[in-house]
This record gives sequence, C-alpha cells and structure tokens, in this order.
Amino acid sequence: MLECFTFRVAGEAKESYRIKVLKDLLSENAINFRLIINRLVESEYENIYIDLKELSNFDLISVNEIINASYLLKNVSKKIFLLYKQQSEIEKWVTITGLDTFIEPAITPPNAN
Repeated sequence: MLECFTFRVAGEAKESYRIKVLKDLLSENAINFRLIINRLVESEYENIYIDLKELSNFDLISVNEIINASYLLKNVSKKIFLLYKQQSEIEKWVTITGLDTFIEPAITPPNAN
C-alpha cells in the first residue's frame, strides 16, 4: 500500500512530495507506484521522497520501478531521495544493488519513526 502527501522541509521555500510505502512494494502495487511517479513528472514538486522505513517485502520489479522513477524524475530536473532506516534490510539492499549511486539516500536512525 502506498500513502502520498506533501510536506515542507525546514529552510525550503517549496513543498516536497513523499510516497510512503506501507509494508510491501511488490509487482501487484508497482503499477500504482509507476502511476504516481508519472504524475509527479508533470507536477510542480521538485523534491520527491520515497519512504521505505516501513517496507518489509519487495521484489525485483520494485527495484526496477525505483530505478525507473529516478530516471524519469531526473530527466525533468527533479531530485529523488530514498528514505530508509540505518541498519535495516533496505540499507543492505541499497548497498548491494548500488541504488545509492542513482538516488540520494536519506537515512534515519534504526529506532526513528
């Protein structure tokens, strides 16, 4: 399940957009993720955060969707950030795949919400 909302980063004039992944990012909901990214390409939001702090299950299709999101958003001069917890399975996954070379990480402490 995906939850989307806007927020303002301290010191930033414009709002940012956050896609929060709740539990699973699997092929079944990857289509919804792609639809959201496609809308963001045409939006006024310059900074896009993909929040994976609550992610527990993912698959290769999900990884490809995140890489595709990075490509699409960077082509229209938008910044994409990957938000995840330090010392998590996601951090290991990001390191193994080299995803942090495509997307700027925003790592939180292991006990952060």
